[in-house]
Amino acid sequence: RQFQAQIMAALAARDGGAAQEAATAYLSTSPQSGSETALASLTALAAQALASPDPQERLQILDILQQALKQVVGSGPELDLALSTRWPLWGVLHVAMDAFGG
Repeated sequence: RQFQAQIMAALAARDGGAAQEAATAYLSTSPQSGSETALASLTALAAQALASPDPQERLQILDILQQALKQVVGSGPELDLALSTRWPLWGVLHVAMDAFGG
């Protein structure tokens, strides 16, 4: 819950550095398993990609995120859960990928 509050506040303030700090702090702990934790970890990866100024590093993080997403979402019900989450995963992911739009 603390990470979710931190990431939402950072995004509301449009503070990529704060989002990256919150994501790094979250990922450095040992989160427990479960769908909410998996979505939190995916959101943290997306926030790290968003905050990365290096396009190559951003691309590497997004590749890791894609592989992790394939592991987390393996069925229709899991996709429904992922799409209806309160985690800002999809918005953060969209902005992180905007850097590659032409």
